[in-house]
Amino acid sequence: MKRVVVSGSIAMLFVLSNTGIVAATSANISPHSQSRAHGVASSWTATWGDNGPYRPTFHPDTANPGLHEWAPGLTWLTSYQHSMAFYPCTGTTFRQQLVVDDAYGSASHWSTATEGGGHCGPVLP
Repeated sequence: MKRVVVSGSIAMLFVLSNTGIVAATSANISPHSQSRAHGVASSWTATWGDNGPYRPTFHPDTANPGLHEWAPGLTWLTSYQHSMAFYPCTGTTFRQQLVVDDAYGSASHWSTATEGGGHCGPVLP
């Protein structure tokens, strides 16, 4: 009977010690939304964590993939700060996405930046 109790206890300790490991990483962009005038830079702080190493990718404008995208490959970093100015002709809301992968899964978070419109015609001499 003691052998059954001991082996059951060991099995339970093994399960409990590994439950936190299978969770995927977390992802967050701050601020969640912001508004700026035409050509004034928006700024974000992207954070993530849990089980590194991580593979983060920050897409500052999901309508234009690759536009100032930050994707360092495999890293142990857990945060990134980014600033970017948009120059839309009319007021536009841009969406940003942070995607973080680790060995156990992935997480993502969205934010928005509303930018005022400005002059987009030809520049006259």
